[in-house]
Amino acid sequence: MAAAQSNAGKHVLIYRSAEDSISKWNRRIELMGGNLDNVAYADNAKQVWSILESADPPALLILDPLQQFLGIGVNNGTAARASMNLLTELAAKHSMVMLGVIHWKEYADKLMGSDEIRNIARVILKAELAGSENGKILRRVKANDAPANMFVRFRTLKVKADDPPQVEWESKDWQEATDGREADECEVETFLRNLHRDLPIQVEWIKKEVEDHGWMNYKRHVSPWFKRNGWVNMRGGQRLTPVLAKAQEADIRQAKRMGEIIIPKGKFWWVPARGKGYKWHKDDGGWLKWTGNGGWEKIDDATTVWERRMNAKEDQFYEDMSNSNADGHNSKDSYQTRDGTNAIDSHINTTSASPAPSDSP
Repeated sequence: MAAAQSNAGKHVLIYRSAEDSISKWNRRIELMGGNLDNVAYADNAKQVWSILESADPPALLILDPLQQFLGIGVNNGTAARASMNLLTELAAKHSMVMLGVIHWKEYADKLMGSDEIRNIARVILKAELAGSENGKILRRVKANDAPANMFVRFRTLKVKADDPPQVEWESKDWQEATDGREADECEVETFLRNLHRDLPIQVEWIKKEVEDHGWMNYKRHVSPWFKRNGWVNMRGGQRLTPVLAKAQEADIRQAKRMGEIIIPKGKFWWVPARGKGYKWHKDDGGWLKWTGNGGWEKIDDATTVWERRMNAKEDQFYEDMSNSNADGHNSKDSYQTRDGTNAIDSHINTTSASPAPSDSP
């Protein structure tokens, strides 16, 4: 990009770290066909801010690395947001391009530093290794004005051993990726929306559903999704003492054996709309929702809706087994699989990913 812009007669400013010398930058730009007469360098943030606020800003600013430019504010949400917003404002004012280079935290699958950097950046491109020798892909992780999770292929090569690597594009046509973070986030969203149906949902219950799902992780995928979409964690009723909590668990198990549902008290729930217009029913338990005309109404929660559906499947299973069994057995204990597990549990596990129940909103 620096080579193309400088060769077109446009001014390029590069903020660099001590890791890459000016001579190394110059050689790289020369090899790519750039014009060094149009390239300038800065090695401190104050100098960059001063040039950006002058009457003669560059057409392209490269910040490499961005985390060094942002300094101690890189991990501070407020400071990072302020700096990123100012960069965005100046880029719009001068109709210029700003390119920040920043490390990717692979273990967390995110940019280094505050999430505000990702939130404010208009486009995020991630360089990844590909299968071929020296092969790589440039993945579009985020774009405000174009589809995300697209990629182009390139490879790095050296003409001379002492030269810095050059880039050679296999194609400049963007291709759709079938993997990556954006595809994962789409699957997480579909999974969660199918579960919660815009109703309060119990944290413990959804954690178990996530464990049963397979690759998803509650802390890494689910909790961030709820927070991004305006859900909050709220306790349903007062916290129970250990004795009362143990008694409640026993009551819930007994009710389940009877095909009944008890909404637990003192548990944490994910609640939509940042919890506004929702409150816990102090006497009967369960959630109330503000109707907008001066009153509260009792509503279902997603956990109860799904458990009701599972109970209906159990009832249907027993009925089917009774109709096909000459002895007319209709007890849950009568049906065991060969491995000793309960047959109804095996039946439900194979159907738990079915569409939402008909009585959900």
